[in-house]
Amino acid sequence: MEKKKISLYEISDILQHNAVLTISDNVGKNYGTGDNYTPVETHTVSYIADHPGCTATEIAYNWGKTIGAVSQIIKKLRSYELVTAYRDVNDEKRVLLSLTEKGKELDRCHRIFDEQSIGQVYEYLEDIFTADEINTAFLVLKKYVEIYCKLKADSKKISAASQTSEK
Repeated sequence: MEKKKISLYEISDILQHNAVLTISDNVGKNYGTGDNYTPVETHTVSYIADHPGCTATEIAYNWGKTIGAVSQIIKKLRSYELVTAYRDVNDEKRVLLSLTEKGKELDRCHRIFDEQSIGQVYEYLEDIFTADEINTAFLVLKKYVEIYCKLKADSKKISAASQTSEK
């Protein structure tokens, strides 16, 4: 297979297209629990499952979102009885998050759903690329997301600091 260098614009376009096809979808979906949830809601539940005791601030930092946006999602998940919030015994200001039994069930069903739907695409990729090439591509994407979120969080800190110093 001929290797072509992808332009920065093409990379941006690919990432944007992927976001539009997946997470940007605000339509609720039944992942097997009988209730409909958006991809953002289910991935937030999965994040909390993977990081029990995390905070909205940590989620915001890791996803490159505002604390306000994440707090709105958490509020919805609490109203659906998927997530509980409790005060850190060592620091009363910190609100920690965990899943309810209903949240754990949604996480389990969501993971099965994602593995099945991604599995279909993965089979096509295996016909074109080696397993090592596919793995490398996703490792690069994972690192890209980490760096992007860190840069976005750092730029928010710089922006907030400059606004504070201007007052």
